Amino acid sequence: MQIALIAEHQAWLPWTSLGDLDFALTQLALSGAPGNWSEAYIEFYRHRAPGRYLILDNGAWEGELISVADVIDVARRMRADEIILPDAIGDADCTIELAATAYEQARHRLPGVALQVVPHGRTIGEYVDCLKGLMERVSFDVVGISRADVELGLDLMSDRVARMWPGPMRYLGWARQDPRAVTRAAQSWISDRVLSVDSARPIRWAACSARLPRRPDPADLDVYRRSDIRDLTKTSAGLTDSTALGWNIAVFREHTRRGQLDVAPPPL
Repeated sequence: MQIALIAEHQAWLPWTSLGDLDFALTQLALSGAPGNWSEAYIEFYRHRAPGRYLILDNGAWEGELISVADVIDVARRMRADEIILPDAIGDADCTIELAATAYEQARHRLPGVALQVVPHGRTIGEYVDCLKGLMERVSFDVVGISRADVELGLDLMSDRVARMWPGPMRYLGWARQDPRAVTRAAQSWISDRVLSVDSARPIRWAACSARLPRRPDPADLDVYRRSDIRDLTKTSAGLTDSTALGWNIAVFREHTRRGQLDVAPPPL
């Protein structure tokens, strides 16, 4: 499973190269982005290393209402390899409609760019129905499993998607998921199907010399959402602790490392 490092501050952009692929946020590429560094953001990813894969997110998790036209425009300027079609967190029907509408535009304006859909639902039944609806109305390439639906259980969502969809998957947001569940997936029968997982936390935490816990238990999971670290992106002038960064990336990779593989899915 590959990892993608997200940069939320202009000074952090070079550190994203320590990941295996790039994951950019559309809202930071728009002219109204905080800090007014949208052009630098676009140029950084546009001129990435040859062959380096770039996924462009749609801003749904951050609560941004970004038009399909804006996502497509940013994708073209960045030369993105893959975009995440619009989704509505927790709303299965709205997600299907948004993705189907966006698909009609994207397939004409972004030829050759892979399309990712992100199913949602308040229950596992709604989640499954959402994926069915997306499969009926959108010709997509990848299924994203969102951190917004973590309450449904990463193991359960991954299992259902893998049984219904024969293609690749990506985990969206590592630390918001239970890191132990990501590890289980990396060591399960679906390990070769989950291509990547992204996170902003390795860089964000290193910017204030904080180290991610290597073996989090349920009580430790709240530490991933410490407010002092979350708010750092508004005040920090840049990365300050490369030792902590190295540690955090190593912890991130450790949770995505493959183990002994089960060759067949377990029975339902």
